Amino acid sequence: METHAAFASKLCLLAVLAGFAPFAPHLLYPTFLSDADSEERAAGIECSIAWLRAAEEIWVWDVWGLSDGMRTELGEIAASGIPVRYASKGEVPAWLNVQTTDAAA
Repeated sequence: METHAAFASKLCLLAVLAGFAPFAPHLLYPTFLSDADSEERAAGIECSIAWLRAAEEIWVWDVWGLSDGMRTELGEIAASGIPVRYASKGEVPAWLNVQTTDAAA
């Protein structure tokens, strides 16, 4: 079963190949911040929000459901006027070859 990180990496590749410059905070911040430490998790979410506020557009693939962190981030930028595109597992490009039925993946 494919992990969320591997799936997000493939989506970033898709964005790059389409001519975009993606940033996936959940791929970066967990490499040096711990989700188990509430202060570090909060700091990671704040950093994510800062980057999201600078975005021209935000893409959200809701394949396994939105995490609490994602909900917080999206709630913070909701009034910013930045377009948010949502996609579901049915809209996952076939070439990604990802299984999207396992909620624990």
